[in-house]
Amino acid sequence: MGTTYSVAIKSNDVDSNYLKKEFENILAKINHEMSTYKKESLISKFNSDSSIENFQLSSDFSYVIEKSFFYNDLSNGLFDITVHPLYDLWGFQSKSLDSVEPTSNQVLNILEFVGMDNLNFDASKMELSRVNPKTSIDLSAIAKGHAVDVIANYLEDLGYESFLVDIGGELRVASFDKTFWEIGIQKPDINEIGSVSEVINLRNKSIATSGNYSNFINYINTGSSRSHIVNPKTGYPVLIQDGLIASATVISSSCIDADAIATILMLLSFEDAINFVEKIVDTEAYLIFIENGLFKTIETKGFDKFRY
Repeated sequence: MGTTYSVAIKSNDVDSNYLKKEFENILAKINHEMSTYKKESLISKFNSDSSIENFQLSSDFSYVIEKSFFYNDLSNGLFDITVHPLYDLWGFQSKSLDSVEPTSNQVLNILEFVGMDNLNFDASKMELSRVNPKTSIDLSAIAKGHAVDVIANYLEDLGYESFLVDIGGELRVASFDKTFWEIGIQKPDINEIGSVSEVINLRNKSIATSGNYSNFINYINTGSSRSHIVNPKTGYPVLIQDGLIASATVISSSCIDADAIATILMLLSFEDAINFVEKIVDTEAYLIFIENGLFKTIETKGFDKFRY
């Protein structure tokens, strides 16, 4: 998945070597199915062969696709697993700090095969096909959260009651012994990497953060600066400007949900983002946004219960 993982377990009986092998077997399986970093993965095979019809998915793969369609519908198309060609067009795959902004015609040409209406998914048969042969998929906005859940569920099945699973900053914690895990929310400032904006206490919850602060491009032909978060409906990345959400942190029961929701929030105004989360059961959010050149924060009504 192009990132790191770590697992911490509070227990007097841990076979670290055995568990490490089990974790890596789990992650290898998920990578083999859903990682676009691997040319031999199932998702890469689907993307590279436009002749594939009724592509057969594993139960894990099918579950992640089903969740993707759920959040695509919930967000009115803002969550979209077909958006990857736009990242290529805008230069975020072969990134340099300065680049040339694409023309509107280039964007429109790509948009013809971006959109999850270009996919057909049969959940009962666990089959995926595409309407447009140029359409490809990328699960990077949701697969990490799923992988966190898979490892956490595995540890629960083994009987561990207190642990933390972290894959690329997406976390799930368990603390059935009534204790808490202290989690820091990083400041979205490239000049203060590693510094913490807020510390919260979590037990039996997941947390995911999306940020605009460390991956952006200045386009020399237009003078604009844009983040790597691309709106699949317009085809344009988010402009770095006043009102921008610099960081969206979401707390939910499952990490797959927190991961997807955090991505959606980055494409909304901070007011709309808060309203969006307030309608979702068992979910809270903490946003850091830019106002008059300064970082400001806003949070959902129930977020404060995670401060103790």
